[in-house]
Amino acid sequence: MQKTDHIWPKVITVDKRIVETLSVSTYQNFPKALREIIINGYDANASSVKVNIDEKNEKIEVVDNGIGMDEDDFEFYLRIAARTRKKSDQNKGDRKVIGKFGVGFLAVFPFCLQYEIESTKQGSEEILYASIPTEQ
Repeated sequence: MQKTDHIWPKVITVDKRIVETLSVSTYQNFPKALREIIINGYDANASSVKVNIDEKNEKIEVVDNGIGMDEDDFEFYLRIAARTRKKSDQNKGDRKVIGKFGVGFLAVFPFCLQYEIESTKQGSEEILYASIPTEQ
């Protein structure tokens, strides 16, 4: 046997139950979960965050005018618990960043069937989009 056959781990996977554990145990009700999504706008230096409720189509949309994300930021945002932010971290508007654990966007997962996010970095025309089937 070659030495490389004994190297472990070859692949690490994460069961989807960890998402449920992180979101359900952290956010017991929808208003607190929605607050986490609004905080993301604040952390992006938004001066306006609007919550649009479409009862007929059972859809809630949170729109902010923050600085947006480029591809690296977007990938980081979608990485669960990527890193812990330092208390000294500030956004470009010199506000202290509230989010720190990288799990805030999971907050609404127990309350929705589909989570969609779209972002455009200020000064860019590139639109980044992700659709996550949270019911799965």
